[in-house]
Amino acid sequence: MKGHLAIVLLSATLLRAEASGPTSADIKSLRTSEKGVVIAELENGLVVLLKEVHTAPLVDVRVIVKTGSMYEGEYLGAGISHLFEHLIHGGPTSTRSEADTEKLLRSLGGASNAFTSHDDTTFYITTTASNFATAVELLADWMQHCTITEKEFQRERGVILREMERSEDDPASVLYKLTWLNVFLEHPVRHPVIGYRSIFEKLTLADVNKYYRTRYVPNNMVFTAVGDFAWKKALEKIQQAFAGFERRALPAVPLPAEPAQITPRFVEQETPFKATYVTLSYRTVPLSHPDLYPLDLAAYILSEGDSSRLVRRLKYELALVDGIGSSSYTPPYDAGLFIVNAEMKPENKEKALAAIRQEIDRLKREKVPAAELERAKAQKRAELFFGLKTVASQASSISNDYVTTGDPDFSYKYVERLQKVTAGEIREAARRYFGDRNCTVVVLTPKSKAAAPKETAAETTEIVKDSLPNGLTILLRRDNSIPLVAMQAYFLGGVRLEDENNVGITNLMAEMLLRGTRHYSAQQIAVAFDSVGGSINASAGNNTFFVTAEVPSEHFQKTFKVFADVVLEPSFPASELETVRELVLNGIKQRSDNPHAEAEVLFRQTIFKTSPYRKDYLGTEETVKKFTSKDLKAFWERCTASNRGVIAVFGDIPLDETRALLRRTFGRMRPARTEAAPPAEPPFTEPRIALKKMEKTNAIVQLGFLGPVYRSIEDRAALEVLDAVISGVDYPSGWLHDRLRGKQLVYEVHAYPFTGLESGYFAAVAVTTPDKVRDVIAEFQTAFQQCRDGKITEEELQLAKDICLTMDRIHKQTNSALASQAALDELYTGDYRATARLEAAIRATTVERLRALAQQYFTGYALSVVSPRPELAGVQASP
Repeated sequence: MKGHLAIVLLSATLLRAEASGPTSADIKSLRTSEKGVVIAELENGLVVLLKEVHTAPLVDVRVIVKTGSMYEGEYLGAGISHLFEHLIHGGPTSTRSEADTEKLLRSLGGASNAFTSHDDTTFYITTTASNFATAVELLADWMQHCTITEKEFQRERGVILREMERSEDDPASVLYKLTWLNVFLEHPVRHPVIGYRSIFEKLTLADVNKYYRTRYVPNNMVFTAVGDFAWKKALEKIQQAFAGFERRALPAVPLPAEPAQITPRFVEQETPFKATYVTLSYRTVPLSHPDLYPLDLAAYILSEGDSSRLVRRLKYELALVDGIGSSSYTPPYDAGLFIVNAEMKPENKEKALAAIRQEIDRLKREKVPAAELERAKAQKRAELFFGLKTVASQASSISNDYVTTGDPDFSYKYVERLQKVTAGEIREAARRYFGDRNCTVVVLTPKSKAAAPKETAAETTEIVKDSLPNGLTILLRRDNSIPLVAMQAYFLGGVRLEDENNVGITNLMAEMLLRGTRHYSAQQIAVAFDSVGGSINASAGNNTFFVTAEVPSEHFQKTFKVFADVVLEPSFPASELETVRELVLNGIKQRSDNPHAEAEVLFRQTIFKTSPYRKDYLGTEETVKKFTSKDLKAFWERCTASNRGVIAVFGDIPLDETRALLRRTFGRMRPARTEAAPPAEPPFTEPRIALKKMEKTNAIVQLGFLGPVYRSIEDRAALEVLDAVISGVDYPSGWLHDRLRGKQLVYEVHAYPFTGLESGYFAAVAVTTPDKVRDVIAEFQTAFQQCRDGKITEEELQLAKDICLTMDRIHKQTNSALASQAALDELYTGDYRATARLEAAIRATTVERLRALAQQYFTGYALSVVSPRPELAGVQASP
């Protein structure tokens, strides 16, 4: 679902009704939506959307510029909208330099980014409420006073060229590009947002400045703010920030109509990927068409959740695909598309395509059963709540709803209208659009062997801890601001408790938890959550395995029974094991399709010699093939012990009733013996270096050092601050970003700490071209030496702290995130408040503390390089 443009109704009556609010002469109209969104249109044409949300001291401010790749006119196919997004975000203006902007962004916490689509470009900043005015002023400055120099233009031009190269290594990007190019032959959405290299390279700085003057005008923008503020004062700040920004004529860009498709289209392209990737696409309707609703439900019926038709049939019953999904894309312009996408082994292509068509044809022949239809409606209803958990997600929903429909409350009305859809309407829509003549099939297939390479006012409580007599810890937190409940169960396990003979057993065991229990089949488990719009997942990592679920609070009691049965009574049915085993084995084989995953495995095997973290959590083909249901059950019994786990339930719950429910349900668990700790990782005596040839376009360089354990709060705090100094935590900034992107050495670079129950590491990683690997390694070494020398200014230190503290608040907005963090803290340290103590340690960090930490840990290093030409790295692999 994606909306359409609409005219804003201007009403003097509404303006008078809001007389108590801002009434300055530059407000053309002012009104409030049913859901409390204040909508103001200024005289210069800028639309402002405001919503107060006081559940956390955070704000999200964003600007949508209604221009994207399809509106580029004379530059169509050049990707100039995307280029300009790179240039304007963080770029210089007439009032501040690029360096000043970068410092300001870091002081706001660094949670800022931008993205471009076919029809718009969005810039956003998420920060603390006290920084609201500064964030508004910065966005306004970018929109009005951007001054790009030739230096910045050439730098970002080089970055995007690397991005173009990188996209060729990503199956999803290649598939997306080929699909749109063949479904649409005339409409400009056929062209990739990033553009074509041959046209992109011809762009000049003069073109960029012309585009800015033409498209970046206030009457082509929507400014949205959501968070902890008073809307009247917020509107005044926004008015001040955009004062003097004059309305200008906006040239019309004609959009050619796409001719009807009258014959089926089939495109197959050989790629270096190991798996086969497929899309089946059907031309449909824009957002304004009433068939939007049955088409959206059809997409959910086909692939939302494990109980859906395509997932159940093709993934679990027939074992033909490793992954499958469907979606209905209905934009505000006439380029709607219904897509089924799947990933599979090459030999399954024909059978999988036939099975997909069978399920599509079934929608055309039969009415969807009432229970299945209600499940899809419930999923869409729950999707609305899940999409409103953070200020950023609310701002995104409100702004997109308004830009595409003229109504910031459209999502609510959309969900209400969905509830009225009948099974007959879904069948008729399927008959109208899912015909063979209207179908385009795109297939990416591996190269033949001959050609293949060798390789709202709410009640929120503090966390309540309860220790059961059997040693199990339960954590509860009530938050009724959104009617959702997060249930999580964490137990010690993972590669830390595995050896070379059973590596991967935790992951396979976790994958099997949802495939059947004493009281429920895999289908019944999936239906229990899918039917209420909830979710349940089971997974494993380095130190744990876990079951997590989230549901609307009205369905908590019913779904909790299933959740508990998954944790306490899994049956590991042999009938399901082979299907799940095959999915895991395919994941192991297809790692080479994901360069980042392949590089990460190599790095861990390089930096660790004895640590259990050197093992791949997926396991090996040899180990995974031999596990039996009996093996999995025995390992589960070993790990799922009351003294080795934490159960956390956060959300819209009654505390006393939930505590009693958990004590009754999980009080029967039994403790187990304490597991011996694995041997400590030996210190470095010399650099550990590994080179690997990878048949991809780019090279990935990773350099790092052994680090502290999770429970070392002060060391973790200092490492997080160093991470912010070096690479900006979750958003790109810092030394490495500035130096390597500035010199056009990389497309992507970041640093990150990894901690666990055993010693972890701190590493920097970059995606570059093979000929620049040496330069990247040198820059990495320079940055880490600068840390050891303590060459960090007080200003850099404060900015880094601000980034860490802001990102910490952003990460802890949702109940699921809070539950997960508290459970892990309790499991790893015995104190669910450990991360809260981390905040104080971050505030107390000094430059001298960072220098001492770098001298302690940044000594012997590990280096891994995966590249099509590893010899260009200029180093020798360790023996």
